[in-house]
Amino acid sequence: MKRSFAIKKFSPFTMAAVAALVGGIVVGPAYAADPIKLGLLEDESGNFAIAVIPKIHAVALAVEEINAKGGVLGRPLQVIHYDTQSDNTRFQEMARRITQQDKVDVVFGAFSSASREAIRPIMDRAKMLYFYNNQYEGGVCDSNVFVTGAVPEQQFSTLVPWMMEKYGKKVYTIAADYNFGQISAEWVRNIVKQNGGTMVGEEFIPLSVSQFSQTIQKIQ
Repeated sequence: MKRSFAIKKFSPFTMAAVAALVGGIVVGPAYAADPIKLGLLEDESGNFAIAVIPKIHAVALAVEEINAKGGVLGRPLQVIHYDTQSDNTRFQEMARRITQQDKVDVVFGAFSSASREAIRPIMDRAKMLYFYNNQYEGGVCDSNVFVTGAVPEQQFSTLVPWMMEKYGKKVYTIAADYNFGQISAEWVRNIVKQNGGTMVGEEFIPLSVSQFSQTIQKIQ
């Protein structure tokens, strides 16, 4: 499903907020110039929807506030959103459509690292400015891609030692079985070792799994 919305005004500070957020439906005041098109590829349905829908709402709010203040350089922001349904094949299909047919000026979107990697080559070929605004596994360096979230080293270097000090030095990792989970687990192994802990187990779970009783039994 495609959604297109022109929304209200923008300050330089809020522009930065849009890089960290994304989506909305509000008609702004009259503008003399053509709108700046923001492409939004986010999961309104599917496995990741519960985490992504707040992102869509946040974009809507940011764009509304920006357009209410006059837009960017006198131009309103217009969001063109496709529900990518937590499906990487659909991500690629919508990425081609939004860059080739809709001809947006910038793209925001993707929740999982797998989805990001599914569309990143398409963004590169289109020379499209692309913002990926989630915590992620690190290591992506690309002239067209801006990753604004925290990486595992930033999160785990304080969290894991604190948990070991509070709860004990035996660590069991449960991680999603794709690049974010695998690389995050590698960081945990290194940090546990550096802090004198012991990895007693490690398990990588497919994204489709929602029952963890067997894993809990292993931990026990």
